[in-house]
Amino acid sequence: MAVTVEQDKEQAQRVTRSLAEKLWNAREQFRPRSLSAEEAVAEAQAFSQGPVVINETSDNCGGGAPGDGTHLLRAMLDAGLTKACFGFVVDAQVAAQAYAAGVGVDIDVSLGGKTDDLHGAPLLLRAHVKALHDGQLVMQHMFKGAPMNLGPLARLVVDGVDIIVGSKRSQTFDTEPFLAVGIDVMRYDIVALKSSNHFRAGFTHLAKAIITADPPGLTTHHIEVFPRQQTARALWPINDQATYDAHQTT
Repeated sequence: MAVTVEQDKEQAQRVTRSLAEKLWNAREQFRPRSLSAEEAVAEAQAFSQGPVVINETSDNCGGGAPGDGTHLLRAMLDAGLTKACFGFVVDAQVAAQAYAAGVGVDIDVSLGGKTDDLHGAPLLLRAHVKALHDGQLVMQHMFKGAPMNLGPLARLVVDGVDIIVGSKRSQTFDTEPFLAVGIDVMRYDIVALKSSNHFRAGFTHLAKAIITADPPGLTTHHIEVFPRQQTARALWPINDQATYDAHQTT
């Protein structure tokens, strides 16, 4: 926290301590509501009409995550969804494999899970190559008019679920990756994507609801899952027993 005043250090300290105390006393209100991938899918299924957007916040490339996580997509496939799409999983190898095979061909793929174990294991799938695109897009909401290059895109269909595979790391900002491979999200009940907040400019006005999935991942809302070795004292929410006295802080 930073407080700026003019020539009155004591005033700055008073304001800082007052704000810090209010924040500390209200800290439980800042705990995020997080759903597992399975819980998010089940909640989305409860809606009678779509599209319902599920954003996988914990695998957000904008925050440094790899974008090749499989937790949410696995839950969607396990749930036997119909009229569902996912845009997109970052996996240049699978995109290249789809390009080499061509549209209309069935291929065996090991999708995602190539960066680490945290974001989920690879999905071994038999997929139908529905469409291909060069990945050269123009953003339509956030940074409207700016070019974006996602590299070769492939639209795969697995058990009725449409899956977009991209070649370059990026979160999903708007519907352009879907449209590029022939997907009109308004015709789907469930639309899944990887982003935390930036997607909202392109999807809020379209979605019947937005449900946040927070399975294991680098950009999870739950910072307490990451170990700390160098902290000088107990910190909240890593340690629920942590205490804080604003009046003892300078």
